[in-house]
Amino acid sequence: MKQLKIYCISDTHQRHRELTDRLNDGGDILIHAGDFTNYGGRFSQKVGGIDDFNEWLGTLPFKHKVLIFGNHERVLSEDKDVTKIKQRFSNATYLNDECVEIDGLKVFGSSWKVDHGNNRDRLWATVPIGAHIVVTHNPPDGKQEAIDIDKSLMRRILQVKPVLTIFGHIHVDYGVWERDGVTFVNAAMMNDHQKTLNDPIGFRLEITDDKTVKLDRL
Repeated sequence: MKQLKIYCISDTHQRHRELTDRLNDGGDILIHAGDFTNYGGRFSQKVGGIDDFNEWLGTLPFKHKVLIFGNHERVLSEDKDVTKIKQRFSNATYLNDECVEIDGLKVFGSSWKVDHGNNRDRLWATVPIGAHIVVTHNPPDGKQEAIDIDKSLMRRILQVKPVLTIFGHIHVDYGVWERDGVTFVNAAMMNDHQKTLNDPIGFRLEITDDKTVKLDRL
């Protein structure tokens, strides 16, 4: 049996260093679900936010850090030189429509997807059956009925049935809830109505000898 401590954050928008004290206890895996910058559609290499973010990740006492891009990093995600991207984010594992195994957990990550109409089901077919954790910036579900969710992604999540689905984007929908046997985590740290960032969301995952994964909130 193995126990892993995981923390989830998203939508830090260049305020990541405000979370340092709240992450100093560390853990096994830190997951950032995108929007760590404020760049939007215009990206300047002169802005030091990206390098500062990578340096900050390197200071945190987590064995593994996993990262995807949000809509504010969409210009970065258009860069086809994946090797260059991964070199720039040297203190994390950057995932884009790919899966990595960490200490027995299969973690799938996919960066921000713009609306492709009828092709969305095909886009999300990349989420593999057997993934324990799925990380996207697009929200597949929401606590509030008015939230604009990605219904194609939700259909795929309910097929895959991961233990955890982690995302962000909708700042006001921060929190954890369960639906149809899946735990959904909107880890948006930025709250549009607060000056103080939300708290990182933590879990303890227990992997049993028969590969069953059990989940508890920290």
